[in-house]
Amino acid sequence: FDENGEQQGRPTQLMLRTIQLLRQSFTLGGKAAAAGVTRPCQASLQFRSYCAANAPSLSASIYVGSQTGTARSFAEDLGRAASKHGLKAKVLDMNACTEETLLSGEPAVFVTSCFGHGEAPDNAKRFYEWICSESRNQEAAERFANVRFAVFGLGQSATYPENYQRVGRTLDARLEELGARRFCPRGEGDDSADIEEDWEQWLSGSFWPALESLQKQLPAAEPATEAVAEDDQEIVSPPPSSPAAGKGPTDHRGVRVAWAQTGTPNVLEEMQRAIKEDGVRFVPDYKHPYPATVQSSVELVKQPFYNKSVRHIIFETDSSMMPYHTGDYLGVFPVNTDILVHDISSKLHLDLDLTMHVSRDHPSAQLIPEFVTVRDLLQRHLDISAPPRRSVLRLLAQHAQGEERVTLERLSAPGNSAQHQMFIVDHYRNLSVLLDTFPSLREGLSFQDLVDIFPLPQSFT
Repeated sequence: FDENGEQQGRPTQLMLRTIQLLRQSFTLGGKAAAAGVTRPCQASLQFRSYCAANAPSLSASIYVGSQTGTARSFAEDLGRAASKHGLKAKVLDMNACTEETLLSGEPAVFVTSCFGHGEAPDNAKRFYEWICSESRNQEAAERFANVRFAVFGLGQSATYPENYQRVGRTLDARLEELGARRFCPRGEGDDSADIEEDWEQWLSGSFWPALESLQKQLPAAEPATEAVAEDDQEIVSPPPSSPAAGKGPTDHRGVRVAWAQTGTPNVLEEMQRAIKEDGVRFVPDYKHPYPATVQSSVELVKQPFYNKSVRHIIFETDSSMMPYHTGDYLGVFPVNTDILVHDISSKLHLDLDLTMHVSRDHPSAQLIPEFVTVRDLLQRHLDISAPPRRSVLRLLAQHAQGEERVTLERLSAPGNSAQHQMFIVDHYRNLSVLLDTFPSLREGLSFQDLVDIFPLPQSFT
């Protein structure tokens, strides 16, 4: 219904059932009434049972192997969309896949890239080596017969043709060799073309239909039932949302933030102190990057004769903290500019000096410091500089109003890569520009929404 009370759409079955239950009386009884404590009545218990019965009926784990961040953003897209298709999914690093969880019978979805000479990403290497080990051959057939899996691989056919899709293809073939059952054909995304289009076509053409078929084959999970004794029981209301929660966004990425009353440590100073005083050996990786300063950056080719920039860049580093060995790969996490950060904070009325506490119960949250200022989060931990992908634009559309929402939904629609390329990418419309182009986003977006919607910055190898 709109603000004038006019019906704008058909009520769903869940809405109708909710109205029916709310019409029944909610009562106070016995000692609870005397104490002024609310007790759940039959109507509320029926509603809980109805919600439990209509909850996702199948649980699955989405395992991600990502070196630069693209595979992780795709896996989180899948995690967001899962509940709409009757799937209760959790997104985990591939290294978190243990023998016990893999053999549990819960469907496993692997979204993985490869880098270098066809190597597995850092957060997938341990599992990849374990599953490819010859010692698994002795366990095969019977042990893996209960495993149902799907694989989507990412790669670049133009840049690395000899190693293209090596990890995804090897993992897919290896699981089948060990006796596991593939419930969906392997998908492949090519970053040399339109990798997002590849991903969306695999989801709509293969994965979701295969998942629907799998749900019919597997026994439905037992709905969670809530036993409530006949005796009086107190219901405790949750505390009010923190300001960070804004307008109550859905938990898109599982990275939750709340205001904190403490300062943010200086990362470089903390590292140097630990090395010098405690003898700690610092090993930079994608979870603990070294905060380096660019000493010089020189363009090596003349424009516009060559349409790409080729630069010689020197970083100022401490050799004791950033040791280099021949053949090492260098991963770089860019930092968003002060101008961009101030511009976005001004448009969204954010206090850059406030400190946030980041929950640690989600893989993506492990890449963000537990205590971080709004400034640091916008500068280092959210990809707000690049034009957003269609999946990100789709989430932004939920916070726009009227014709602006319609336009964003059209630009982000699956299969509409040409319009997205022309309007968003070619004109480099990043978050700052979008807040000007679609002003209703300024009122619709909370800080938590930004953390939910925008991916972590991609590293460049």
